[in-house]
Amino acid sequence: MMTWQVAPDVWIGFARCESAGTTPRAPGRRWPLDRQAANRAVAMVVAASGFHAGCTTSRSHTRGVAAAVAAPAGVRVGVDLVETERVGSRH
Repeated sequence: MMTWQVAPDVWIGFARCESAGTTPRAPGRRWPLDRQAANRAVAMVVAASGFHAGCTTSRSHTRGVAAAVAAPAGVRVGVDLVETERVGSRH
C-alpha cells in the first residue's frame, strides 16, 4: 500500500487485494476482494492527508488492485484504474 500527495490538498493511494496470489479470476467472485482493496486505499489516503471523514474521495478497482484519491470536502476529484490491455486507440 502506498500514498502520495499529488497536488496541494490532493492525495492518491494504491492497494492490492490481501490475497493477490489467489484472487479469483471470475469477475463476480473477484469484486468483493477488489472492493476491500478500494476501501483500504480510501482509508489510507484519508489518514495520510489528515482530512476528516467529511472529505471528498473517489475510488476505483480492477483485477486485484485499487486506487483512491482524497481532497477537502467540496473539491471535485476522480480516479479511474484500468488495465493497459483494455485501453485502445479510442482512448
